[in-house]
Amino acid sequence: MGAKTMFQNPAPEVLERKSGGGCLRLFGLPFFLAGLFIAQIPLGIIPVSNQDELPGWMMFFLPLFAMPFIAVGGALLFGSKTLVIDRSRNLAVVSWKLLVPVRRREYRLDEFSVVSLRKDLGDSDTPTTFPVELRSATSAAILNIDKPQSYPDARSLSEQLARFLKLPLEDESSGEKVVREHDRLDESLAVRARRTGEKVELPAMPPFMRSSVEQAGRQLVVTIPASSFGLQDFISMSVVLGIGLYLLAGIYGSEFPLLVKYRWPAMALIALLALAVGLLPRLRKLQRKIRVIASPDELRVEEHLGFRVKVQVIPGEELEELSLPKRHSLMGTAFQNMPAEQLDPMLNYGAVRLPDGKPVPRWLLVLNNLVKSQGIIARSDKTELQFGAGLSDQELAYLCALIKKAMVE
Repeated sequence: MGAKTMFQNPAPEVLERKSGGGCLRLFGLPFFLAGLFIAQIPLGIIPVSNQDELPGWMMFFLPLFAMPFIAVGGALLFGSKTLVIDRSRNLAVVSWKLLVPVRRREYRLDEFSVVSLRKDLGDSDTPTTFPVELRSATSAAILNIDKPQSYPDARSLSEQLARFLKLPLEDESSGEKVVREHDRLDESLAVRARRTGEKVELPAMPPFMRSSVEQAGRQLVVTIPASSFGLQDFISMSVVLGIGLYLLAGIYGSEFPLLVKYRWPAMALIALLALAVGLLPRLRKLQRKIRVIASPDELRVEEHLGFRVKVQVIPGEELEELSLPKRHSLMGTAFQNMPAEQLDPMLNYGAVRLPDGKPVPRWLLVLNNLVKSQGIIARSDKTELQFGAGLSDQELAYLCALIKKAMVE
């Protein structure tokens, strides 16, 4: 856990957190210096060899061109943000500085009723982040604390804030809302079950299961076999190999001199790349087997991939969450809260209806089931385990209940 992610505690009633500086200053320095250098060219402070050859209009354009570099570099080099949370004054104060104070905003702490932790999926340009916020249950008041890129960092930060403000923590990062009270943030799943007297109810065993279950004394052993070669694999592999064949045909028929000279090496390289991208990931998937061992002592997940075995363990006294996020639906949010068996086209066709009362076509239900489930998520303060992705909703619900029962009873 990085020290910069956590709040500092300068006084018993105060939390303080500063951002800016450090590596950001090193990143901003080249931009700032480049902007200053470009801006001074018309003044001739630092001689430029071809300055006399520059047209007159360029002397007016260069300072304008330099301004974005100076602004961005200066903000990174001299800018900073400070968040102070003071319980004695019932205030949260956010201030921004650019050498001197430039902005200040105050929030009343009694406006907020919960500490929120969620997950924002990134894309090709932005990373996945875990925003930590203070939120109100009765108004739109939101105070953004930070967006760590690591879930353990975000969890530690949100727990520190929840304890200090004595507010519940709402964690929606798994796709399912988990609410924990500020004085029970480190309570394990087993201790919580004993405190509340919770009894785990097992759902009906699905008629078709890919996984196998064995009970060996106090241990429950779940074996999830490697995935079969499915429609999605066939489509993705066909697309990659099709592009490869198209490129091979183009190279074979090309009259471009360089391609004529190196035709066969180029074709061999394209063929190898197509096979590597299209076939190797599928072969890896066909070899991957998961073994889950659950007991009151620990939750152990073994990933078998050929001759290699990757093992992850959460001790029983540290396991705090065992959740099963809902699978997203291609048919919209109206279908997301329906029982899983109603969305199974093979078991209950006709149970799901369109707004006009007609049954949803079977092909649409099949297409909806192509959206794979996330699987079961187990969490402690230090570790997150995820397994069972791609299994049916009914099988996951059954396995999740079995594992929870083995861990807490």
